[in-house]
Amino acid sequence: MKSKSILLENETILHIGIDDTDSPKGMCTTFLSYKIVKFLEKEKIQFVDFPSLIRFNPNIPWKTRGNGAVRLIIKTKNPKKIKNKITQFVANYSDTKNGANPGLVFFQNKEIPTSFHNFSKLALWKLISRKQAKQFVSENNIDSFYLGNGQGLVGAISAVGYKFFDHTFELLCYRKKSQFGKRRCISRDSVKKMQSTTFPETFSSY
Repeated sequence: MKSKSILLENETILHIGIDDTDSPKGMCTTFLSYKIVKFLEKEKIQFVDFPSLIRFNPNIPWKTRGNGAVRLIIKTKNPKKIKNKITQFVANYSDTKNGANPGLVFFQNKEIPTSFHNFSKLALWKLISRKQAKQFVSENNIDSFYLGNGQGLVGAISAVGYKFFDHTFELLCYRKKSQFGKRRCISRDSVKKMQSTTFPETFSSY
């Protein structure tokens, strides 16, 4: 029991929220998150839950595509190192030259405060300004990082605060760089057949 107690004292639950790393011309927040996950796996980091993709208000005029943000929850004994590395990923991979305004939020605690949950609820249907997001970060002394105008902080905070009552699984595939700009050799009929055969377990695939 003594050694277990020491282990728990040295471990930190780290919630990570990421948003707006993409632009209409390139990058994808889910792909960047995939890169981060692969790094964390190499570091032998334990995941508390699956990576989560949360889609917020679909009526935001400046959304890139589906207005989705990503949350990761991990256990780590070296949160400083992990934060620094993930910040480097966001800084290096975000498509800021084409208009991305990435936001990154870290929260160290097992329990998420109600203020996070309330912020996230609003993001599902309301337009939240970057000023409100920056104020939230400041008032709650949240460890964060952003580039550009910081609009991505809205989604990053909301991703950390989102409470799941239901979920689906989404399978994402990425093209090799050598295939960028080339025609996709996928039969539409095969996708339709897959969806009709597996519905309702599989949906919104075509």
